[in-house]
Amino acid sequence: MTINKNQGVCKLCNKFKQLIEAHIIPRSFYELHSRVYMDKYNYPLKRPIGTYDTNILCKECDNLIANKFDTIAKEVLIDKKHCIKDTLKDCYSNEKINFMRLSDQSYYERITKFFISVLWRASISSQKDFEDFTLNWYEDIAKKMILDDQYTEWEKYFAVCICNFNDINYKLQLISPKRIKMDGVSFYTLILGGIKVFVKVDKLREPISLQPCYLNSRSSLLMLETKLRGTKDHNSLVELLRSFKTSIK
Repeated sequence: MTINKNQGVCKLCNKFKQLIEAHIIPRSFYELHSRVYMDKYNYPLKRPIGTYDTNILCKECDNLIANKFDTIAKEVLIDKKHCIKDTLKDCYSNEKINFMRLSDQSYYERITKFFISVLWRASISSQKDFEDFTLNWYEDIAKKMILDDQYTEWEKYFAVCICNFNDINYKLQLISPKRIKMDGVSFYTLILGGIKVFVKVDKLREPISLQPCYLNSRSSLLMLETKLRGTKDHNSLVELLRSFKTSIK
């Protein structure tokens, strides 16, 4: 985070203040050889310190988001703290399904909110990495969720599933502006660091076929382990989620 001379209206507190260089995706998810992929280009862009926007957040609001969501997301998703490795057998193939769960049930909601906050930051940014991405009217719901810990209406519109790529040794990022449909419900896909995330953004209920793969306080799943190489699209990951659901019955 760097203070700049730009002043304007902070998009979280709606106050006219001095704005900062606020990262859309936290800097901890990047490294020297980070690669950012965008649908409009056929080549990766180098972003060793990530993409930041000087026109969206004041220092206080950036700190608020970092303290609420970004810090615990780094501990869990990058450092793998609070994570417990486990294994199940696929009921049909008899192959092992590797996954991680959390030692503290309260972290499931905080990680879910972290991903929603990333989408919100991308949606309000005018930087070229995210210029084609928008949450539309869901942006206001995400904003209320960030500001108000007692606000629970967001749960009607957002849900998160995670897969961890265990065959890459560098960090890459992708927020696709394209929505995908799973069982008729809209999702956005993100790749942050070494994980692929499916975020339901829809007023329709999350597909029952993917339960209990959504992050929540009653879940036994943080993320499934899979390989990036050979994964052509989301379909193979969806099948992995469904295999997990079937195996824990």
